[in-house]
Amino acid sequence: MTKAETKAPGQTNGERARGRIDGDSSVVPEPAVPEWANEVTGSLQTIELGIEGMTCASCVSRVEKTLKRLPGISDATVNLTTERASVRYSPDAVGTDDMASAIAAIGYQAHPLDAGSGVTDTTHDDALAKMKRDVILAFVLAIPVLVLSEGSAFSPAFSRALTSASPWDNFYSWVQFALTTIILVIPGRRFFRPGFLAYRHLSPDMNSLVSTGVGAAWLYSVIVLVAPSLFPSTARQVYFDSAAVIVALILLGKYFEELGKGRASQAIRKLAGLQSKEARLLHTDGTEEDVPVGSIHVGDHVSVRPGERIPVDGIVINGTSHVDEAMLTGEPLAVSKSPDDQVVGGTMNKEGRLVVEATSVGADTVLSQIIRLVENAQTSKLPIQRLADKVVAVFTPIVIGIAIVTFGVWWIFGPTPSITTAVVSAVAVLVVACPCAMGLATPAAIMVGTGRSAEMGILFRNGEALETLSKVDTVLFDKTGTLTEGRPSVTDIIADDPDELLEFAASVESASEHPLAQAIVDEATSRGITISSPDQFESLSGMGATAVVNGKRVRIGSLRYITKEGVDTRQFEDQVNRLTAEGKTPVFVLVEKNANRGDATNSGVTEGGVTEGGVTEGGETKSSAGGNMVETRAGSRVSIPERGESVAGVIAISDTVRPESARIVHDLTTRGIQVAMVTGDTRRTANAVAQKLGISDVHAEVLPEDKSAVVTQLQETGHKIAFVGDGINDAPALAQADTGIAIASGTDIAIEAADVALARGNISGAVTAIDNARGTLKIIKLNLFWAFIYNIVLIPVAAGALAPSLGIHLNPMLAAAAMGLSSIFVLTNSLRLKRLQEVKY
Repeated sequence: MTKAETKAPGQTNGERARGRIDGDSSVVPEPAVPEWANEVTGSLQTIELGIEGMTCASCVSRVEKTLKRLPGISDATVNLTTERASVRYSPDAVGTDDMASAIAAIGYQAHPLDAGSGVTDTTHDDALAKMKRDVILAFVLAIPVLVLSEGSAFSPAFSRALTSASPWDNFYSWVQFALTTIILVIPGRRFFRPGFLAYRHLSPDMNSLVSTGVGAAWLYSVIVLVAPSLFPSTARQVYFDSAAVIVALILLGKYFEELGKGRASQAIRKLAGLQSKEARLLHTDGTEEDVPVGSIHVGDHVSVRPGERIPVDGIVINGTSHVDEAMLTGEPLAVSKSPDDQVVGGTMNKEGRLVVEATSVGADTVLSQIIRLVENAQTSKLPIQRLADKVVAVFTPIVIGIAIVTFGVWWIFGPTPSITTAVVSAVAVLVVACPCAMGLATPAAIMVGTGRSAEMGILFRNGEALETLSKVDTVLFDKTGTLTEGRPSVTDIIADDPDELLEFAASVESASEHPLAQAIVDEATSRGITISSPDQFESLSGMGATAVVNGKRVRIGSLRYITKEGVDTRQFEDQVNRLTAEGKTPVFVLVEKNANRGDATNSGVTEGGVTEGGVTEGGETKSSAGGNMVETRAGSRVSIPERGESVAGVIAISDTVRPESARIVHDLTTRGIQVAMVTGDTRRTANAVAQKLGISDVHAEVLPEDKSAVVTQLQETGHKIAFVGDGINDAPALAQADTGIAIASGTDIAIEAADVALARGNISGAVTAIDNARGTLKIIKLNLFWAFIYNIVLIPVAAGALAPSLGIHLNPMLAAAAMGLSSIFVLTNSLRLKRLQEVKY
């Protein structure tokens, strides 16, 4: 039976329920693998929509509310910076056309996007070009308006020249009217149309504020111009210059804002640029044909020439070359490729022709998965953004209310001509208010931070992981394959007949995929020992394995497993203590006793003494040619349990500690983060490794399924935990942690249980990920502070709060400039995250 569970707002990674398929412990995330999510939830799908026309946080709120009101939509998240909406919906109840129509009804345009396709330059560049034309036209017309309005005040000669050249009274006021009207109708249309639509839907936004302020200044001036008798002589001033310059300055600010958005999205655009548009399909008759990469199917053969990007993920079936995989691994040196080697789409073939059989195409390629992960992170919302969302929901109506009150107060209580001061002050309030900065504060920083992280091989599955990781105070490392290389090897064999022991052990472990099992098999293979096929194989998670080999029951596993089987291992106590003190893992091998093997208590074995190099027999110690292998004969008697099995010997396995692990532990400690280690090894072995690395908090002899309990235990003491593992058997712990960090390798970057994937396959990225998360949250907080403090300070100034005491009035044109600079500040501040540096070891 399939269960679908969703994350409730405010839950941590450890608290949230995750969708699972019975019989499989893999965790299925909603955003990263939508096709899996569909399978789990049955009817819900996720679609990405491109949204055009949004200008501020209020626009985001309107689009989200509109989508969520549609039947069949369970959730919708809209991002101002990426101009995208991620919608979770039931296709049986609502279609993409319905969504597009609903969004069009409130003044925006929507179109479906292909997940994982990245951001194309065409739409953004077209919008930027149109805005640039509007900016140029607005300034070309606004400058004459400003000169005609204010020039006389600075040059009496200019004033006399205008007066003498004027064909009738107020001629130049009519010129200002004509030029300003053109500005409002052509460049200014991008404010007026959506602004009035927002009013119609009772959800005013930034466009509403600008259009109201500019429209009020223009309308007041027109009335003064056509019916001056309605006003006192001292109030017959026109403000076409304010209307014209406000539109020009705000458009300029929006243009720079779009440029900033383009720079913020450079990382993902760069990734998308690595995707090939065409592939060279190799037909069965040997002919080649250039086809769109979308027409390549799994199993097709493609030809890749030197200097070309590999179009799909696949396996080399012919040819040799070197491939630049820097986009995936960060390594500058090209990697040699020959038949049966895997290649990844987007990497560069440096030399030699390759024929590649496609194994993953389209959205299933590694590059598409990376792009999809980054997109998901950039379109998600952080908990810290909730306050801004609540403010934005009421911000614009409050500003309009303040403007109305400002107008009324100055009109009733202001100095003569009070109507003029009232209009100017109200317009200044409407124009200076800036919900845009609040809307950009979080998504702009997330976009740059996650994009820069992706360039370093650090993939955040969602934006929330940035915030949770920034608050982590404890990092719990899995030992094997994380702090160690994950390539264990046999170092010692203690047995009467080492080769026979290795034959039995390797035959059992040949059916296992455990790294320690593979080490035993590799050792037997290197010695030329024949490995038999096991019967009745059974794997005991975290304990060992058992099988029948050549008619004998063989059990192999940890001390805990052997003790549980009722076998006395005291004869190996000294040797095992020595091995574990060296950080090696002892693996015990039990072989069923029978008449052919002889009685262990009467086998003719001479007891010898234990020396530093191993167990001696008659003063003889056997060593391998390599010098690092000690093979000894166990001289002690064995206590035989009634079941007829005995400990045939012990195999010691060691996994080399990664050279950078100690420095990583040190760097995390210097950042105020506690470091702990969890492992299934014996306590002595775990302590030996931990001592080398400088880790004091060690959790040893922990079964894979119990690692999540260790995470819970640490969380119950008030710690915020990041768990770092290889993602293979750590899924429960990765899911339970506040932030799960999985070490990916090569093509396996979409580890389901993790919030963060280290795509370059090493733990050094964990330090960089924490640095990036902390840096991004710092920028977000600074952006939000600026966005709030800007409005808190300048709206009262624009309303005239300082006029009675200091005589300060904020000119509407300066208010427009301030509003534009506010958004530019947020984007520029966010772009500082491009300077984030990778911690290298």
